[in-house]
Amino acid sequence: MIPITPEQSKFIVPEGGVRSLTYLGPASRPEVLPLETLVTADGRVVSQWQPTAGELELLKLGVPVTLVLHSGGVVPPIQLGVGGFDLR
Repeated sequence: MIPITPEQSKFIVPEGGVRSLTYLGPASRPEVLPLETLVTADGRVVSQWQPTAGELELLKLGVPVTLVLHSGGVVPPIQLGVGGFDLR
């Protein structure tokens, strides 16, 4: 998956609006891509990802999406979906 610039849409219009924030990887890990996000007034961080052509073919075959969080022991609530969520 390739991180893309998230766009405000009908799904991402929570009360209080959003602000843009880019997370950068550590200088010692140049393979970590910058992650552009939208941050809601209530603290949700939204990123969007585009599957590569190969990943899209696998998704069409029903291969599951896997999410790995490096959370330091505390797993935050997450949502994962295709297309988006209504955050209002």
